[in-house]
Amino acid sequence: MVRRFPKESAVGRWPVSTRVLLALELLKAELNCSDEQISSWLRTDFALMYACGIEEVQADVHQGHFVLPEVLCQFRSRLDEASKA
Repeated sequence: MVRRFPKESAVGRWPVSTRVLLALELLKAELNCSDEQISSWLRTDFALMYACGIEEVQADVHQGHFVLPEVLCQFRSRLDEASKA
């Protein structure tokens, strides 16, 4: 199977795990919230982190588990592309 997510890049942030993105999409639908809300909750809600498979929390300002709302939008568009192929 071709690996489509995440696309590798030599620049920018580390890619976000597909498991995290998929879990956020499912939880966002279940909780009926926006991309901004679910992204914000991921930074502070340990139950949400656990559901996404995040086992370690970084106290650093540059938190590795932080997901921007734009990343969720790009993930959805890639899912749409993959489903049309």
